[in-house]
Amino acid sequence: MAGYHCVDSEEAGASVCTPYPTLGESCSSERSCDSSSYCELDALICRALPGEGELCGTDAITGNPGWCAQGLFCVMGSAPDRPVCSSVPAEGEPCLLRRDTGEPILSCADQAWCDVTATPPVCKAPIVVGETCSNASDCEAGAYCLCDDESCTTRSCAFLRIGGEPCDDQLTKCFPDYSCVAGVCESGGSRGLFEEACGT
Repeated sequence: MAGYHCVDSEEAGASVCTPYPTLGESCSSERSCDSSSYCELDALICRALPGEGELCGTDAITGNPGWCAQGLFCVMGSAPDRPVCSSVPAEGEPCLLRRDTGEPILSCADQAWCDVTATPPVCKAPIVVGETCSNASDCEAGAYCLCDDESCTTRSCAFLRIGGEPCDDQLTKCFPDYSCVAGVCESGGSRGLFEEACGT
């Protein structure tokens, strides 16, 4: 049952479902709290989840910082040992940095993407179909970052199509194992793999 944990009870002579401690209560036994709080390592008291700009809460079980209010990331702060809680950056804002490695976190708000080639890495507007890309998360909604040819030395954003769907422009590409024939994606078939496996 959500919000409860199993505790051995001498009085009941069995294990009973007990609610997790809540804000302000001791968590010295469970080292866990209900979903609205976390078990703070030093005092072993359930504390409120840290908000925007506050130091990340340190987990009482792992000893690592990581607790933040819902929707926030625990990221590198002014120093590696002082990670803070931060919201997802919007277009034009610097990308968040991982608290442990300092590497950029690729998440950005409103379909923006993290350009790791910039110094410092920054969130940019989604790449439209037909333009060069590096990762699937770079492209506009519904598009994928696909290889331009078999060598895959360059990639561009495009819409994927399957059997029977049109592929007669540069903004669409057929799904792997489909080929664009006369402007329509056609299946490549089993390529003999089914027959080989089944002996037919």
